[in-house]
Amino acid sequence: MAIARALAAEPRVLLLDEPLAALDVQTAARARQLLRDQVRQPGLATVFVTHDAVDAVAVADRVAVLHDGRIVAEGEPADVLGRPRDAFTAALAGLNFLPGAAVAGAGAVEIAVEVGADGSVLVHGETDGRLGPRAAAVFRPSAVTVTPAPGPVDPVRVSSSRPSGAVTELPAHVIGLEAAAGGALVRLGLGATPRVNQAGAASNPSEPGPHRVPELLAELPYTEAAALVPGRAVHVMIPAAAVRLVDLL
Repeated sequence: MAIARALAAEPRVLLLDEPLAALDVQTAARARQLLRDQVRQPGLATVFVTHDAVDAVAVADRVAVLHDGRIVAEGEPADVLGRPRDAFTAALAGLNFLPGAAVAGAGAVEIAVEVGADGSVLVHGETDGRLGPRAAAVFRPSAVTVTPAPGPVDPVRVSSSRPSGAVTELPAHVIGLEAAAGGALVRLGLGATPRVNQAGAASNPSEPGPHRVPELLAELPYTEAAALVPGRAVHVMIPAAAVRLVDLL
């Protein structure tokens, strides 16, 4: 009703602050299409504040991502959300983001991602152009395949990742599970085992520190995610064709 009243006044500038946040999924989809048609009318400038990337893609012709009081990304929705250049924007878009150093690979483009004190892993992918010294691997959680490790995996050998054909294989461990549409999101830490502090408890990889473990998400059916308990060592496979390497300016 509030949106209808605002549009009825035929404004030249419209500010919408989370207008769809309280709606169910089906109603929000219909309202989103209505807003798209209305805000693109000639002579109307609209500022649409949202935490939902779907709103940005469906309604906006330009987006600006605000984080910690500053704009960290700006441009067309497909470029900003499809090729994020910072972790916050990637999380907003529901993508994995692994920053690292660009490496000249033999017949492949790859980056070295630091994994705390265990060294680095090589992630292979594709790029639209040349990479600078710093780059990031961006890929969807649905592109990640997770297989429980048959036994302990030596974390020292985390740097032994290799392309198997066009697939990057990495050792990892399960941090936890989150709900997702039609399945589960498995949060993984790179490296075979979680770190243990002096008290004997597994350290929190999200805590700041010199050996913070890079994380990634895998989207799996419930039947596959059920056996992945926290701390479980796993093998991760990521097709290079599903990985976009973006330059970090």
